[in-house]
Amino acid sequence: MNWGVNKVTPNHPENYLHENFMANKKVPKKKKEAREEKEPQKVPPITNEPWIAKRTGLLIITFMSLGFTIFVSWQLYPTEGFKGLLWGAGIGLSLWVVFLLSLGFNKLVRRQ
Repeated sequence: MNWGVNKVTPNHPENYLHENFMANKKVPKKKKEAREEKEPQKVPPITNEPWIAKRTGLLIITFMSLGFTIFVSWQLYPTEGFKGLLWGAGIGLSLWVVFLLSLGFNKLVRRQ
């Protein structure tokens, strides 16, 4: 047995593609004139514009927190009972706390 050795026959398509790819590969010659003609790339200005609208962000965080609350409650209710519902509510509330803290920090840092 030949463990780990991959024998490829001479007529195998993988071998053919590899040989032809390497044989036909042309390396372009660089010309100084072509370099001088290129314009430098323009960097877009940094803006303080938000990525998404505030309403969209609130909707996303609302649906995410409700989804996590329902999911955690559904998973823990069979074993924990009412405690499982409290854990789900805690998870949903913690997402809102993190969101509001980051929103407050962002407003504090980006004052105009």
